[in-house]
Amino acid sequence: MNKLFDVVVYDAGSLNGETLLALLDERVFPVGSLYAIAENPEPDAAVSFQEQDVDVLKAEGFDFVDADLLILPAGCKASYELVSRATESGCLVIDGRPGSQAGPLMMPGINEDQLDSARENKIVVVPSSPAALMLPVLKPLEEALGIDSVSVTVCQSVSDLGNDGINELRKQTIELLNGKPVSGGRMAFNLLPQVGELDSNGVSSQEQCIINELVEGLGSEDVRINPTCVRVPVFFGDSLSIQLELDRQVDAAAVRELLSGVRGVELTTGDDHPTVETVAGNDSIVVGRIRHQTAFAGQLALWLVADPVRRTAINTIDMAEILLKDFLK
Repeated sequence: MNKLFDVVVYDAGSLNGETLLALLDERVFPVGSLYAIAENPEPDAAVSFQEQDVDVLKAEGFDFVDADLLILPAGCKASYELVSRATESGCLVIDGRPGSQAGPLMMPGINEDQLDSARENKIVVVPSSPAALMLPVLKPLEEALGIDSVSVTVCQSVSDLGNDGINELRKQTIELLNGKPVSGGRMAFNLLPQVGELDSNGVSSQEQCIINELVEGLGSEDVRINPTCVRVPVFFGDSLSIQLELDRQVDAAAVRELLSGVRGVELTTGDDHPTVETVAGNDSIVVGRIRHQTAFAGQLALWLVADPVRRTAINTIDMAEILLKDFLK
């Protein structure tokens, strides 16, 4: 890509926004001008990009006329009015808002055949839930073996709560270790079996987002998905215990062969079980403890760990590189 593109990053001062900016710099993304915007930025707010301070501008009234790309990081809450103004100005939008249905869900290596829809709508939704960690692993299994059901327990770190969540866990940990009481909901040294608001059936908003994104990403309405999200006292890195019912019986060796070479996926062997300690701040989705459940024909279990902040940022920039190359050239 020889052309330079003017890029707008919403909520650039958030944890996800800062990670995006760092990756844009690391990947030598062809940025001409970078604009940072937020709903209500603090006076004199700025972010760092390419060793320079970039002022954070107010999103309301921002003029997208010269912008090529608007990035909405995972977890942000940008208004649909902002997105409409961007697309009406001809700006391409990559949307990481939780549960967004503003455009087709797309992920590199999963469903790039949806590019035509992106060209028409000027907007692409990237997975923002733990589905983004599962799809690179589940998609090749679905294509080769067929997946009847997915049951997953997601141990979610506080990183998806942003810097506020990280600071709160740090504060609570220090208070408890010093024998002080913790006010409000306790995250430190605790497990919370609810992430997001519950609907009338007791399904949390995060769990429903996983269901929706897996169904769309796998391209199958018939896959039954049963997620449980648990908040754990970990700063960075999610751990997922996944149980699959496959259409065809398969052993662990065949699964390892199917997953070997998948971009972004790393396999461990033997008793080298992956943990969040090794993936925090890293790019890989690490899979281990792959095992056939001998008492249940066609059932497979595996353990997956990854840094969701890093991975969702990688997916976003990968998608931007594909779209800017094929769409805006």
